Amino acid sequence: MLRFGSRLKHYGRYSQIVGVLIRHGFGEFIDRMKIRSVFKIGRKSLLRESARVAELTYAERIRSTMEELGPSFIKFGQMLASRPFLIPVELTAELVKLQDAVAPCEYDLIQKTVEEELGKPILELFSEFAREPVASASLAQVHIARTHDGKPVAVKVLRPGVEQMLRIDMDILRDVAGLLEKYVPESRQYKPTELVDELARATRREVDLYYEARNIEVFGINFAEDDRIEIPTVHWEYCSTRVLTTSVVDGIKVSMIDDLKRAGHDLPLLAKQGAQIVFKMIFEDRFFHADPHPGNLFILPGDRWAPVDFGLVGQLSESAIDLLAGILIAANRKDARAIVRILATHDLLPDDANVGSLETEFTELLYRYHKIPLKQINMKAIFADGLDVFVRYNIRMPANLMLLGKAIVTYEEVGRALDPNLNMIGEVEPHIKRLALRKLNPKKISMELLALLGSAADFISEAPAEVRRLSQKLLRGELGLLLRHRGLDRLANDMDRSSNRLSFAIIIGAVIIGSSLIISNEIGLMFHGVSLLGLTGYLIAAALGLGLIISIIRSGRL
Repeated sequence: MLRFGSRLKHYGRYSQIVGVLIRHGFGEFIDRMKIRSVFKIGRKSLLRESARVAELTYAERIRSTMEELGPSFIKFGQMLASRPFLIPVELTAELVKLQDAVAPCEYDLIQKTVEEELGKPILELFSEFAREPVASASLAQVHIARTHDGKPVAVKVLRPGVEQMLRIDMDILRDVAGLLEKYVPESRQYKPTELVDELARATRREVDLYYEARNIEVFGINFAEDDRIEIPTVHWEYCSTRVLTTSVVDGIKVSMIDDLKRAGHDLPLLAKQGAQIVFKMIFEDRFFHADPHPGNLFILPGDRWAPVDFGLVGQLSESAIDLLAGILIAANRKDARAIVRILATHDLLPDDANVGSLETEFTELLYRYHKIPLKQINMKAIFADGLDVFVRYNIRMPANLMLLGKAIVTYEEVGRALDPNLNMIGEVEPHIKRLALRKLNPKKISMELLALLGSAADFISEAPAEVRRLSQKLLRGELGLLLRHRGLDRLANDMDRSSNRLSFAIIIGAVIIGSSLIISNEIGLMFHGVSLLGLTGYLIAAALGLGLIISIIRSGRL
């Protein structure tokens, strides 16, 4: 069941979410998660409301549900849409519509936020401030303004109350994810709880616009000498955690192919350079835009790229680069055994992994794309096949590499829309070669040897003290054996529920017996020859018994 404290605290929002799910035909999941009785929802209501949306497809109902539930769920839908290798194609196509179809909030609320955050009336801050936004997303919206020195700027403002709503919805989503994993077995392969945790981390950063401003500055430094891309300039004097002001990006959306052609842009060149930019971010800068969907990418005169919305970024550590390099180099050599060995070295395999079977899976995967022309190889298909193996063998996938995969797959669809012959593999190959040379670099090898020797020296110096502490604990009898039972939570809950009902029944029986003794001995005030105290006891027992019967019927276990 839902956590009691969380349910009580957010009961109103829970009820709203359950109501929206029912209206959109998801009563079956409400029933399967066993929360129908918590919110007093009848089965007839579920069936009646499901019938109202029978003419919509499953994907349309999911999108409509997320739109009605607000920013947190829209952001969750966007996260799923940007992972097309995780969900069905028809659902991806529907969730993509969430990215540009969010109604703006009232201008007065935006003005109030800007003035509160920046500490001055809006017309003292800007000579002009457009009432209508040029972009409206689930967490924020963007208005064009002009500074008093005549510079046009884009002002991004968080929606009022969005932070509190996100906190509440994250609590609820964690509960729902737990219920899905418990009662809807087919959902477990998608790891709902991990998805919600990742969403919570991402949204915490996305509602801190100072964080986004810092990201923009880093990208600006990384691409300062690159003519293929223009990064917006941050106007720090007009920024806070809830307001971000940058230079205006005045270009054509990358999804508007006909407009790009009319403007004379070289689409194959744009596609190729876009791929080069993405791989530079990943392999050279190790700091990449993790959400390069069409709504975040513009094209400027001179065939220059102009990304916006830097709230979601990925960073690669030295360990992540080593893991990525090892897998890519091994895959390039079609060495499945090396891939398994690398995963084991990075502690990503489960303890019970069938290594032989896993090697066979990776061998089949590597040769599936053997001798296929590079331009025909789809990165999305490769990631989907690879992720399928990871999921089936319960291999842990580092979050930053998942973001990396998402960024590459998302851009591939953008690039292929510009040029169907875009060769993504060809663009990444030079980076794989550089990674291979980097692993053989004498300086890097010597640094790794020094680090290894340092770790060995630390281990040798600390070992005697650790052995002494272990011996002392053993002599004092402080060492214990921890036994962890798996899969007994449900049994324990059932036993608790049964014992509570048994205790309740015993109390009811005791009240009935006590009341009978009181009546038979004519104790207390009498009414028509019957003891009022005994009669009161009977009424209490009847009420308690009725409550117990209702509880048993609602549980569905007679």
